[in-house]
Amino acid sequence: MISRLLLTVSAYSPLAILIGIRMTDTRLSWALIVGGVLAGLCLYLNLWHAGRANPTEPLRIVDVTDRAGDFPAYLMTYLLPFVVVVNPSRRDLAALCVFGLLLLLVSFQSSTVAVNPWIYVIGLRLYSGRIDRGDAGTDEALLLSRSKPATVPSGSPPSEIHPGVSAVLLAQSIYLIKGRT
Repeated sequence: MISRLLLTVSAYSPLAILIGIRMTDTRLSWALIVGGVLAGLCLYLNLWHAGRANPTEPLRIVDVTDRAGDFPAYLMTYLLPFVVVVNPSRRDLAALCVFGLLLLLVSFQSSTVAVNPWIYVIGLRLYSGRIDRGDAGTDEALLLSRSKPATVPSGSPPSEIHPGVSAVLLAQSIYLIKGRT
């Protein structure tokens, strides 16, 4: 749960930085910029910690979909504060905070939790996939990987030909693919 929260917070850290840059109140401006940078670092710390603390497990991915199309919709959420508010008053800031909180809550509970611009900055891509669990069927998961993860034929037994990929569990149903895919 902590990992999922850190992914969500880091995803919206650029918004805090951008609002901080536009603010005229110097103290509040710097607080937002520094807070945004620290929140962005949450992604890096999350990935670093997961890679060290969590064991890798083989994933047998039977279907992969590139989620790059989710990023334009995510980036559109940044336009609201800039189109509506030119020089925010205290009331505007309060409204932005409520909007931001609502956005964080929805993101945390949805599959957009891993839609994060910093993921692209560090060279990862976001995919969704179905994971073959053998007799237990398949599960939907979000996959962070440097390239499109390899898939295996659905229902095929594990073998040297189709061993699957090595992955680290970041949060519930969110995996970081390790090594070559």
